[in-house]
Amino acid sequence: MKPATELRQNIQRIDHVVFVYRSRERLDDVREKLNSVLGLDSEDWEEPIVIAPPQNCITQLCWSAGLELICPVPGREGEPWAGKHVLATRGEGLGMIAFGVEDLYAANRRARSAGFPIVASFGDPRRPDPPGEQAGQGLDTVLPESLVEVHGLLRESVIAPFDGTGLYFAQIEPKP
Repeated sequence: MKPATELRQNIQRIDHVVFVYRSRERLDDVREKLNSVLGLDSEDWEEPIVIAPPQNCITQLCWSAGLELICPVPGREGEPWAGKHVLATRGEGLGMIAFGVEDLYAANRRARSAGFPIVASFGDPRRPDPPGEQAGQGLDTVLPESLVEVHGLLRESVIAPFDGTGLYFAQIEPKP
C-alpha cells in the first residue's frame, strides 16, 4: 500500500464495493483495467490474500478507491466459496456493497429483525466476537492477520440477498 493512503472509518455510508470473478486470471485482468480507467497503479492495491474455508476465496483490496475484488482459490472453483451464489445468479461483476456501521452486532440485529438473515460473518482474530454474536449460518470465518493488521478493527457480516444485490455490513476502524 502506498504510504500516503490513509484509512478512514465510514459509518452510515458505503465503505467499498466488491466485484466477484470466476478465476484469478479474470480478477487480475479486471484489476489492470481498473488501473487504466481510474488512474490507479499496482502500488494502490494490497497484496492478494487467501481467506480460508469455508470462504475459499482470494481477495484483493484497493482501500484508497474503495474497491475489493474476489475470486475462488485456484483449483477450487467448483467447491463452495464466498462468491459462488453471486456468480450463479448474477454472473461476474458487482457483487456486494459494504455499508459501514459503528456496531456490527447492532446492525446484524436490525437486519434479522427486518427478516434478513446473516449468511456469513468475518471476525477479527485480535478481538473475538462475544458468544452468540456470530450468525453466519455455517460460513463464519476469522480473517487472516495479514488482512486485518492495517486496521484497529475489521469485522464484516454478509446479509442474505438484498433486493437483487449483495449487502454487507463492515465495522472497519483505523488504527489509533
